[in-house]
Amino acid sequence: MSDRPLVSIVTSCYNHEKFLDDYMAGLLSQTYPRLELILVDDGSCDGSWEKIQSYEGKLRQKFERVICERHENRGLIRELAFALRQATGEFFCITSSDDVYLPHMVDACVSYLLRHPEVGAVHGDTDYVYEDRVEESHWKSIGRRIPEGYIYEDLLEDNFIMITSACFQTQLVRRHVDFNAYASRNYLLEDYAMCLDLAKHTPFGYINRPLARYRVLPQSKSHTSDPEQKFEHWKGFFQIKLDSLAQSGAPETLRARIEGHFYKGLYRTGYELCLREDCWRGYQWLVERYPEEFKTRWHFLRALSTYQRGLWRLVKHLQEVQIFSRLRERFPSFQKN
Repeated sequence: MSDRPLVSIVTSCYNHEKFLDDYMAGLLSQTYPRLELILVDDGSCDGSWEKIQSYEGKLRQKFERVICERHENRGLIRELAFALRQATGEFFCITSSDDVYLPHMVDACVSYLLRHPEVGAVHGDTDYVYEDRVEESHWKSIGRRIPEGYIYEDLLEDNFIMITSACFQTQLVRRHVDFNAYASRNYLLEDYAMCLDLAKHTPFGYINRPLARYRVLPQSKSHTSDPEQKFEHWKGFFQIKLDSLAQSGAPETLRARIEGHFYKGLYRTGYELCLREDCWRGYQWLVERYPEEFKTRWHFLRALSTYQRGLWRLVKHLQEVQIFSRLRERFPSFQKN
């Protein structure tokens, strides 16, 4: 690697016109000198493309190489596959057009990777931008310890990598990441799948300070308040884990824990939302593996009730009555409001 390797920054934009001024300000504020930008508008219906075009002159003054294109809508993962083919930098960064790079983002990542050539990826803390406030240093603020090194098993447990504050060796991304395969599997969290695939082959580093600002949008799939959409997002998250386990394996205790969480979630949330297929899929798996706990008349009736909403409502009522009866027995002063 040279002392100042070229860094490719990749963004796919879809209907983010109102956030693009902040996004552009983050790019233009970078202290690192050697950058290329691959920015694709994925068929936005608002004024995103016109906004991008208005910044193109400034971007070309700042970046060594700029690709700005507008495509018919084909989805984020397909656009990332396109961008990876176009990238010429030794390092590869992905950020969303509603997020913001802090000025030292690229500089900090490149400095870390040059000091640790055995590390193929590095990421940092992130500020969370809500509609009414900013939570600085998200991982630090919640007391989360971020593991380093070979983190594949840690990452299988939970995702702690914010893609907008990460930087990767491009050659490793090309060797181990297949965005087109993610698209064919209908993955909703391509960044999580990407990091899992890379974590099987290279150590990850961590920079314990904010490198970017991540915008938390209530209408996004990962932060929606709609329970069915939230459940779909959760299932997509776990499907990536299960696919990775099938491909690469893991210690049996970890595999059992992940599978158990998934199928218990299918059964319980499928029941709560009266989603028959999910509830029964989870119930049948649990009965097979934990018959002493789940092969009972009550669990069977719960799963069966999802076939008919009237029966489902009755079972939920009976369950509620049973819960409150137990509370009254244990706490005589308890009153149902």
